[in-house]
Amino acid sequence: MSERNKKDKTIGGKSLYSLILKLLPGRNNRKTVLSVIVSFLLLSLMSGFWIDYKSPAPLKHSSKHKEDEKPNLEPIANKPTKFSFCAPMSLVSASDGDTLKIKNPSNEKPQRIRLLGIDAPELGQKPFGERAKRYLLSLLKSSDQGKLCCQTGREALDKYGRTLAYCWAGDHFINALLLQNGHAVSLFIGNKNNDYKDLFLALEEEAAERGVGIHNPENPLTEQPSDWRKRKRYAHKADSPRSSDGV
Repeated sequence: MSERNKKDKTIGGKSLYSLILKLLPGRNNRKTVLSVIVSFLLLSLMSGFWIDYKSPAPLKHSSKHKEDEKPNLEPIANKPTKFSFCAPMSLVSASDGDTLKIKNPSNEKPQRIRLLGIDAPELGQKPFGERAKRYLLSLLKSSDQGKLCCQTGREALDKYGRTLAYCWAGDHFINALLLQNGHAVSLFIGNKNNDYKDLFLALEEEAAERGVGIHNPENPLTEQPSDWRKRKRYAHKADSPRSSDGV
């Protein structure tokens, strides 16, 4: 087969090369059109390559903070079959984001409960402290069983006389939900009350990855609650007048 015949492979009875010769008699015109066609095909192939292998857009945390968002009430851990005590929700209130109060009808002094394994921002850490308290109150109201049930830790009281406990509002694990929704950080003191340590650490990491609550990248909590308390105590001591005996 001649070189000319090799070029004139037919498409629908007519070769592409023959059509170009017929439509464009000038040699320079033929070269120009062929160059355009080749360039177009190359650009098409390159464009398809870059489209297929375009790198994905980076993940972005939401910059919106919903102060009154409904609590995430996904199941987190199996509810204990036995509790140390339960109380009607009508007697329960919140002092801050990690402390509950239960009215005692027979005693003027309420029972104070410090939620174990977590540390919520203090009320002075605005706006995070108030948000944590509101969230805790929303969890109490979400109970469909109308009572708070708590399981005390192996160390039942702290140095302030508060009951140390893990608490459930109906089927909702309060300590864990505060962490999962970005209204507290994990806190473990000693080795006695670490029953849910692995779970709590995982929930805190999840909240940080989602950028919710105190982990909001555009407005994060910049000081740990424990550090804030220490700083306030030192400032209070520095401002307090010394007594005559120097104490």
